[in-house]
Amino acid sequence: MLPGPIRKACIALVVVTITLAPAAARAQDGVLSGTVTDTTGFVLPGVAVEAQATTGSGPDRTVFTDGAGRFSIPALEPGTYDVTFTLPGFTTAVRDAVQVNAGRTAVLDVEMAIRLEERVVVVGSRAQPRSVIESTVPIDAIPYQDVVSQGSTDLADQLRTLVPSYNVNPQPVGDAARLIRPANLRGLAPDHTLVLVNGKRRHRGAVITWIGNGVSDGAQGPDISAIPAIALRQIEVLRDGAAAQYGSDAIAGVLNFQLKDDPRGGSLELHTGGYGAGDGGTYTVAGNVGLPLGANGFANLSVEYGNTAPTSRSVQRDDAALLIAAGNDAVADPAQIWGAPTIDDNVKLWGNFGHLFAGGVQAYGHANYASRRVESGFFFRNPNTRAAVFSADRGQSLLIGDVLDVQDGILDGSAGCPAVPVTAGQPDQAAIARVFADSHCFSFQERFPGGFTPQFGGDVLDASLAAGLRGQLVGGMVWDASASAGSSEADFFIYDTVNASLGPATPTTFDPGLYRQDEIGLNVDLSYPLNDRVHLAGGAEWRDERFTIGLGDEPSWQIGPFAPQGFSAGSNGFPGFSPIAAGAWSRANTALYGDVEVTGRDDGWALGGALRLENFEDFGTTTNGKLSGRLRLAGGAALRASASSGFRAPTPGQQNAFNVSTEFDHELMDLVNNGSRRCAAASRCSRSGRSPTRSAGWSTPGRSTSPPTTSGSGSPTGSR
Repeated sequence: MLPGPIRKACIALVVVTITLAPAAARAQDGVLSGTVTDTTGFVLPGVAVEAQATTGSGPDRTVFTDGAGRFSIPALEPGTYDVTFTLPGFTTAVRDAVQVNAGRTAVLDVEMAIRLEERVVVVGSRAQPRSVIESTVPIDAIPYQDVVSQGSTDLADQLRTLVPSYNVNPQPVGDAARLIRPANLRGLAPDHTLVLVNGKRRHRGAVITWIGNGVSDGAQGPDISAIPAIALRQIEVLRDGAAAQYGSDAIAGVLNFQLKDDPRGGSLELHTGGYGAGDGGTYTVAGNVGLPLGANGFANLSVEYGNTAPTSRSVQRDDAALLIAAGNDAVADPAQIWGAPTIDDNVKLWGNFGHLFAGGVQAYGHANYASRRVESGFFFRNPNTRAAVFSADRGQSLLIGDVLDVQDGILDGSAGCPAVPVTAGQPDQAAIARVFADSHCFSFQERFPGGFTPQFGGDVLDASLAAGLRGQLVGGMVWDASASAGSSEADFFIYDTVNASLGPATPTTFDPGLYRQDEIGLNVDLSYPLNDRVHLAGGAEWRDERFTIGLGDEPSWQIGPFAPQGFSAGSNGFPGFSPIAAGAWSRANTALYGDVEVTGRDDGWALGGALRLENFEDFGTTTNGKLSGRLRLAGGAALRASASSGFRAPTPGQQNAFNVSTEFDHELMDLVNNGSRRCAAASRCSRSGRSPTRSAGWSTPGRSTSPPTTSGSGSPTGSR
C-alpha cells in the first residue's frame, strides 16, 4: 500500500483530472448562434433551428428562437453543419456547410420569407403562431391585398364580401345605427363578437343599436369603420366560440386586425366612385409610411380622409302622392329618402409602434383617432295623419291647439277654435283658414303644410391607446404585460322637426345629447413551452368600462304646455335625453384564465383546452371552458372539432339606457312611439335592457353551430 501522503496526492490528481477533462473538452467545442427575422426585419420567435453534422460524429441538435428571435446551440463538435430553419407559414430556410470551429462562436443570421399560400394566425391559441390549415378551429386569414382590392372603402363592407359568415347592412332609416352600423358574425349580435387589434381587446362603440334589424336590437358593438384598410397587414377571423379563451363578447368568435409593422416604405391611395343613378359620389385619400425607431424599432403610420354623398332609391310614398293629387303642392318629391346617409369629414389616424431593447425585451403599442359626421332622414310626417302633431284621431280631423287654454290652465276650449275635418286628403279650407287667422288657435299645418321629415345624425369620435412590454425569462417562459384605454362618443343632432308640446314656440333644431363609452384595461399573459409537444399559457385581466348619457338641450326633452291637449313631447323622431335619462354608470370585472395545448409527433394531432374564471362587479362569477382538437388523416385531409361554453354580461349602457322610438306598426298601418326603460336591477335585465347571455357551442369541419341565446331587446323592432 502506498504511504498516506502519496495516496492522498494520487486521489487529488484523479479528482482534478475528472473535473477538468469535461471543461477541456468543452473548451474545444464550438457554438452556433444568430437571429432570425422576416423579410421586413421583424424578429421571429418560435423558429425551429436544426443543426445536422455533415462531418464528424456529433448528434443532430434542435433549438427554438426566443422572444427576440435569437437562438444559440452550444457544445457543437468542430465541423460543418447543415442548418434548417422552419416555422409554419414561412418558407423553410436551409444553410449548408456552416463551419463551426473549436472554441469559437459561429454567427448565422437568417431571413425567412412568408409562404403566402399558408397564412399564419395568432388567434385561437396562445402557443406559437399556427397556419390556418393547422389550427384546431376554423380561422380565416385575410391579407391586406384582398381587403383593398374592392370597390368599397369602408372596412365593414370590405370584410362582408370576404367572410360569408360576417354581415353588415346599410341603415337607410335606423336612427343611431347609421352612425355605427351593427355587424354580425355567425348570425349573432354585434356585441357577441370580440374585436382585437394586434391581439389586444378593442373598446366597444358608444351607440346602443335600438333599431338594428332584429338580431342587433339592443346591442352595443365595436366601431369597425374607424379602422382604415391601408393600416392593416392581415385580418384574422376566428369563427368559433372563444369566450373561455378571450372573455366576454367572444361567443360568436373573434376578429383580430393585425396592423402593418414595416419600418420602411409606404404607399398612397386614392379611391373615388359613385353609382349609375348619379348619386353616392365618394372619394377617399389614404397614406401609409413606415419609419425606423433606432436600429431595432419601427413606427408605422396611416391616415385616411374621405367624404360620401347620400344615395336615394326612393319612390314617392303612396300617402304623399295622394296629398299631391288632392292639391297639396307643399309636399316634397320624394317626401322621404330611402338610401345611404351622408358621411362628411371621415378622418382616421392610426399608428403602430415597436422597439426591441437589449436583453430581448420588446416595447409595443398602437393608437388611433377617428371622427366623422353622419346624417340622413327619418320617416315622413304626414300633415293630415301624424299622431300627436297634426291629428289626434288618425287623420279624420286636424289637432288644433288652444292658446287660451294654456294661459288659464283649464281645458275648456276658451279660444273657441273650430274643428277641421279632413276629407279626401284635404282639410276643410274654410275651417283651416279660421285657425290660421286666429292668433289664439294653431295647427302645425301652418308651419309645415306639406308635412316634414326629420333629419337626424351625429358626430362620432373614436380614440384608443394600447401599450405593453413582452420578453422571455430564463427557462423559456414568455411574458407580456399591457395596458389599454379607449373611448367612443356619438353626439346627436336633429332638425326639421318639432317638439309639438311647445306649440308655436317650438324650435326646429335640437341637441338631443350624447352617448359615450370609456374603457381601460390591464392584462398579463404568460406562455411556457413545457417541451416541444406541450405548451402552457395563462394570465390575468382587469377591465373597467363606463357609459355616459349626456343631457340634451331642454327643448329636446321638455314636456311643453300643449301636452295636455294631446301634443307629443320631446323632439319628434328622437327625443332628447332628460335629467331622468342622463348619467354615468361603470362596472369592473376581473378574470383568470389558463390554456394548455398538446401536439402529437410530427403534428399528427393537436388537442387544446381553455378555462376562464371571470368575476363581474354586478353579475357575480362565471366559469367557462373550451376543448378543441385536430387529427391529421391520410392524403392531406384533417378532422377538427371543438366544444365551448360562454357568458356575456350586459354592458353598463345596456343596463341603464332607455329610449323612445318612432316605428311603423303593421297592424295600425301608422307610425307609433314605443319606449324602453332601464333595468330595475342588474340581475333582472330583460326586455328593458339586455339580459345576461349564456351560450354553449360546438363545431365540426363542415358545420358550425351555436344554440339560440336568450337576450332582451333594447327596443321593439322598427325605424324612425
